[in-house]
Amino acid sequence: MRFKVLLPLFFFVFGTLLLQAQDYNIGVRAGLNWSKLGGALEEGETASFQDGFHFGINFTWNFTDRFGLRGEVSYTQNGHKKEYSGPSYFIIHSADYVDEGTLNSYLLEQSNASIGLPFTAHVRLSKKWEVFGGAYTNFIFGPTAVGSLDYDSTVAVGDIVIIQSLDYNYFDDVALEGNFIVPGVDIIVNGTNLVTIPKIAGAYYQFDEVEENLFKVIDIGLVGGFSYYFNPGFYASARAEYGFRDLTRRASDVSLRELNSGNGFILRDDNDTHLGMQFSLGFKF
Repeated sequence: MRFKVLLPLFFFVFGTLLLQAQDYNIGVRAGLNWSKLGGALEEGETASFQDGFHFGINFTWNFTDRFGLRGEVSYTQNGHKKEYSGPSYFIIHSADYVDEGTLNSYLLEQSNASIGLPFTAHVRLSKKWEVFGGAYTNFIFGPTAVGSLDYDSTVAVGDIVIIQSLDYNYFDDVALEGNFIVPGVDIIVNGTNLVTIPKIAGAYYQFDEVEENLFKVIDIGLVGGFSYYFNPGFYASARAEYGFRDLTRRASDVSLRELNSGNGFILRDDNDTHLGMQFSLGFKF
C-alpha cells in the first residue's frame, strides 16, 4: 500500500521538476574505464582492475544555473582480471576421472559488455567545476573472457600435464564444451588410458551440467564524480561506480582450489559486486 502511494507521488514531483526546468542540454561523452569485481578471494587468488572503454549520450534538465538532473544511455565495457596459483584439480569427464594437482598459473581476463542507464543530479560549484551523484542500472548482455592455465598432476606425475587456452562466452557456452578443431592435449589417465582433451576450453568445460550461467543480467548501484569545463561546451570528467548486486550466480561460481569430499564443486558464497572508475571527455550542446 505504501509503495502504491509513494510511486505516484514520485512521478508527480519528478514531472513538476521537469516542467520547472529552465532549459536543457544534449551531450555526448566517451573515454576509458577500469573495473573489477569486489568479492572475497581464495588463498592464492588475486584480482585486479581490467581496462575498457565507454561512450554515452545524455540529456540534462537545468532547473537553475547551478542545479539540474541528467539521464544517460551508455555502452560500457567493464571487466575483471583474475589470477590464481596453488593446489587445484582437473575433472576429465570423458574418462570419469578426477585428478589432484597444482595450477602453476591461471589467468582470466573478463569483459562484460553492458548498456547503462545512469541518472544523476549535478551541482555547478563555479563556471569550471561541477559535481554529480546518483544511481545507475546496467544491463549485461555480452560477458566473455580469455585466458590460459598451466596444470600439473601431483598424482600422475608426468602423465597429466595440461596447458590450455581459455575462451569463455558465459551466456552461450554449455557443459563439457571445448574446441577440438585445433590439435588437442594428450594425457595418460590411470597409467594406460590415452585421453585427448581440447586445447581451448569453454566457460563450463569441467561441468557435467550447467544449472545457470555465471553472470546475472542486471546490476544496480551508486555513481558519483566531478567534471571540469574547459569552456561552456567541452569538459573532462571522472566518476566512480559502486554496485550493490552480487553479479555471479552461486551455482556456477566454484572454487579453483579444491573439491568437496564427494568430488563435487565447492560453491563460493562471495559477493562479487562491481567496482569501477571512468575518465571521460565530453561535449554539451
